[in-house]
Amino acid sequence: MFELDETQIYDFTFSNHFLHHFSDDQVGEILKKISRLTKRVLLMNDLCRSKATYIAYRLFSVLFLHNSFAAYDGSVSIRRGFTQKEMIDIVSASGIADTVEIEKVFPGRIIVLLVPSDSSKRL
Repeated sequence: MFELDETQIYDFTFSNHFLHHFSDDQVGEILKKISRLTKRVLLMNDLCRSKATYIAYRLFSVLFLHNSFAAYDGSVSIRRGFTQKEMIDIVSASGIADTVEIEKVFPGRIIVLLVPSDSSKRL
């Protein structure tokens, strides 16, 4: 998958459109590893899969991304995205005991926000 320097601790960890490139099991492992290395806030923004998002993106791409690879790639990425329930299940199965919020955000995003329960002690 990829290697993390587990001797480093980070105050904040962010990712954007990253998780949908991995299997559900790999996403759980990624979240576990990164949560161990994050002191204050872990924020991961990814694609929320839905028919409405897919149709809206297809319309957008026809109008503004004329024959662009982004039109194809965006559609594939949305299909690989997560529903809110799927992300909740992945996070639950990962065994992360910290406070995790999973929110759907317009347009077509899903946010995973983790604030470690002992983050105030790590300041």
